[in-house]
Amino acid sequence: MRLLLSAMLLWVLVPAGCCVPAPAGPLPNADGSRKTPAAYESPNRKEPGIWVDNGVIRVRARAGITWFDVFHPDDKRWYVGKNNLNMSTIVNGNQQGTEAHVVVPEIEVVREERDEIELLYKYRFENGANIDVTLFVKTGEPELRFVVHKGKGSKEIEQFVWLVTFGQGEAVQRLKWKGKLVDAAKLKTPFRGGRFQFQHIEKYDDIKALDFHFEGDETAEPDPGNPKWMTRVLGLDQHVTWSKSLRKGDKFAFEARDQPWQDTWDMPQVTPWIEGLWVIRDGFLDGDEMTFRIEDFSNSGRGGGEEKKRKGKSKRRR
Repeated sequence: MRLLLSAMLLWVLVPAGCCVPAPAGPLPNADGSRKTPAAYESPNRKEPGIWVDNGVIRVRARAGITWFDVFHPDDKRWYVGKNNLNMSTIVNGNQQGTEAHVVVPEIEVVREERDEIELLYKYRFENGANIDVTLFVKTGEPELRFVVHKGKGSKEIEQFVWLVTFGQGEAVQRLKWKGKLVDAAKLKTPFRGGRFQFQHIEKYDDIKALDFHFEGDETAEPDPGNPKWMTRVLGLDQHVTWSKSLRKGDKFAFEARDQPWQDTWDMPQVTPWIEGLWVIRDGFLDGDEMTFRIEDFSNSGRGGGEEKKRKGKSKRRR
């Protein structure tokens, strides 16, 4: 790889969720009743653009961040910012990320049918990288599929990074892939680093199938240490896959934290947590595909979440 992972990430990332992602104005499909995927203009005048939802998941491109909102079938309401996607590129040694450099995509609705909608997000980085990202959303499915291609006129891309960042809002405790379980509670704390610094990072180059499940412990109330927009932990069983395996020079990494990124945020009660996942491609892999899916909207039947829901307490870990 042309740059060390740690050095590269210092240029890629700024704190995910540093600005409140809550939508403003009357929300289309506020009750989640429409399941046919539809695209529409943002109701927030301060953040113009195109949103898309299928009554289960809503996608909003905001200030370089692609936010995923979730409609909970039991609570009958939308929860904003339960996950997000960012990307970064290196061209001629110049690192630029969609969030850190506020790369706002041009969005085009390519195809809108009853069963599926297809959108094209055109990212044009100042370093000369042009990335076209196609998003597919199906009717009523809690799933998003992203496919990346090099855009017309792009300079050679030395490195491309997918960043799936769920942060402390879902307080992810368990990350699983074949033959491996990462339990945040069993990681040795305190971690190195602090706010505005990376903390516990683990890197892998030998994972055969990029197929990951992760979840937090469901709570009835929001963690009092979190910003209000983060709401309660739903305990979503989230599932992310990449269609293409790691090649020579590629890496998978995750970060765990025991402190928030932002120096203005209070300490959450649930610590530590797993912050996000990264797939780092050496060069650019045209046609690389990432699928995000919610397999279960509650972990009450998977790990005692129902007891936590009755008690209405977050679990403190030190």
